[in-house]
Amino acid sequence: MAVTGGAFTIGQMVGPGPDMPVLLVGHGSPDPEAVKEAEQFVESVRSAAPFPVHVAYLEFQQPDVRSELDRLAEVGLDGLVVVP
Repeated sequence: MAVTGGAFTIGQMVGPGPDMPVLLVGHGSPDPEAVKEAEQFVESVRSAAPFPVHVAYLEFQQPDVRSELDRLAEVGLDGLVVVP
């Protein structure tokens, strides 16, 4: 059974492949050191991953999750793996 909400359909779980992007979702923080640590983590994942890596935050930083999902939908993605 698939659940449809907004631009994406949630259905069978899949792993990322070379054409399947990943969206890392972080909480966000008002602490500059925590922001720096999160940015370093994202860059380390990007440098090692054989697939596109995007990032979004629940609060404090941009892009927020809804904005990034909207942006990715506009470029015509067929799927996305979301990693909290």
